[in-house]
Amino acid sequence: MFFRLKRMQHQLLTLTFCLLPFQTLAYQTSGTALVPANSKLDIGLIDGGSSFLVEGQFPFSSLGHVSLTAGSRLEGDWVIATGLGFTTPFTEFIDISGDAQIYSVKFEKEQEEEFGKFAVGLSLEATTYLSQMLDASVKLGNVSFGGEDSQAVLEFGGRLYISNHFSIGLSYLANGLYEDTFKLSISSK
Repeated sequence: MFFRLKRMQHQLLTLTFCLLPFQTLAYQTSGTALVPANSKLDIGLIDGGSSFLVEGQFPFSSLGHVSLTAGSRLEGDWVIATGLGFTTPFTEFIDISGDAQIYSVKFEKEQEEEFGKFAVGLSLEATTYLSQMLDASVKLGNVSFGGEDSQAVLEFGGRLYISNHFSIGLSYLANGLYEDTFKLSISSK
């Protein structure tokens, strides 16, 4: 377990230094149409660093956003999803967000399906702001492949804000498409 966390720490630092030029570009172009206000890009490593997961939220109104997700173990598998979602304040210190997404999922062992399995996912997330630099969140949801085949989603974690536009997060994915693993991520807003 110690070596797995050490490997993830090394890969996160490498990922951070690779994204610094893009972070600078986001600051420089935030006044133009290249980066919509309040867009969020989250890049994470899971399964001890052997898999990646990219999640983005791009607002189209004050409460609504388009969400995109892509992930892979780079072994002929993928998870790709897109959909619509919302984010709204619940109290002064708690935000509630939700997503409805359409998924294309291909697992390593399913080589016969060219485009993977299609699924529909719904999720609800609560984020509480513990301080100006720290938040905690819980995400519940379901990804249904039709019929009896579905995956429950449970994810919880925290995020440390290094600046107004940059944060580092650690989440535990208890079950779902990526289950029983940690996600170490950096986020640009």
